[in-house]
Amino acid sequence: MQFFSGINDFRFVAIFMIVAGASACSSNKDSHFDQRGIAPEGKHEVYQGPLYQAYRSVQESKDREKCDQQNREMQSILITALDLKSGEILKNSLVQKNHPEEYVPFNKSYLVNTPKKPATKGWKDESYSWNLVYDYYVKNVDKANPQFWTTIDTYVRSLITDDRKRVVYGYNLTLNYNQVSQIPALKETLEACNTDTRCTQPRWSEEQRTLIKSIPAYSFYQSALESSRSFKDQRYQIGKLFERIQNDFILHREDYNSMISHTKIEGKNTFSLSLDSGIFSETDQTLIEKSITSVWKNDLNSIVINWKKATPSMDLFHILFTLEPNNRSFVNFNLKEINLFPFTAVRTVAHEYGHVLGFDDHYYTVWNSEKCEYHAQYNEEDIMSDSETGDVTNLEWQTLLDKYGNR
Repeated sequence: MQFFSGINDFRFVAIFMIVAGASACSSNKDSHFDQRGIAPEGKHEVYQGPLYQAYRSVQESKDREKCDQQNREMQSILITALDLKSGEILKNSLVQKNHPEEYVPFNKSYLVNTPKKPATKGWKDESYSWNLVYDYYVKNVDKANPQFWTTIDTYVRSLITDDRKRVVYGYNLTLNYNQVSQIPALKETLEACNTDTRCTQPRWSEEQRTLIKSIPAYSFYQSALESSRSFKDQRYQIGKLFERIQNDFILHREDYNSMISHTKIEGKNTFSLSLDSGIFSETDQTLIEKSITSVWKNDLNSIVINWKKATPSMDLFHILFTLEPNNRSFVNFNLKEINLFPFTAVRTVAHEYGHVLGFDDHYYTVWNSEKCEYHAQYNEEDIMSDSETGDVTNLEWQTLLDKYGNR
């Protein structure tokens, strides 16, 4: 991925969930990987409003790291410039575009329609950082145009969102794509010990023990458990480790949506869901519907959307379109909200709909505290990992059939 390949590069704008790093300034007696609270939007936290407030929330946190302190001057320069330009950035999202094949009118602004790119096999790992965006800013600010400020705003909002998850909310974002798949088995093993009031050591397999030692958030409590001499302290460490692993399990699990119906006619599966039409015009509805159904289909499976008026809106999943450009789109499953912003990529809508179907993100962001950089890990073949290149996988269709079929 090229870091500045475009304002709607899904792999930068949306591929950020997992971040690692222990706080250099924490005063907690427990692990500084403790979960300090779920973000208001759940696992899809997005920062809205003046960027300076977000910057302060990171820099004033007792859990900030050495990297955050080192990045402080760069962040201040970028964020101050963007807050001063916020009015122009919003205006640019509303002004009429001259490329209708790329900028598709939606509500009071635009979605971006870029051709699907061919996918390559296997997992990709690419780094991004405050240093990278700052270097781009310094080299190009003298010849800045509206597109430049839109690009910078997009990347800074992504970085500040990742920083807030890591520092303010305390997400355990050390997990890579290989480790996430093993969390359910870890939870099951530890749960058996946690519920047995006499248990003082989980019955880890050798593979699980190796995995626990490789994840800082888990190894902290496992090491404390192994060095404990009192029964009370052993049970405490088991409880804390279980709490940490269970939180990670919840954040990465696939959800079940009871509002989805399934029919099968002549061997072909159709999955249906009603959406609230809200304030959107028929043209807007058609755009949303096409962006979803053109991706979620193959020879044996398809998606059908039924538009209805919900009273109240919480009765159905509904779309919110906020005139604050360059933020990451996200779904709040509990509130039945599909949040879109100006310049959201059309194929990203299909990715967000995957969350409505119950799928978690299949991409991961890993923090390297030694290099002060994030790593985006993604699979170009999967729509839930990379909307720019991905399709619905056979496993995802089978998961839908297992969840919603024959009901």
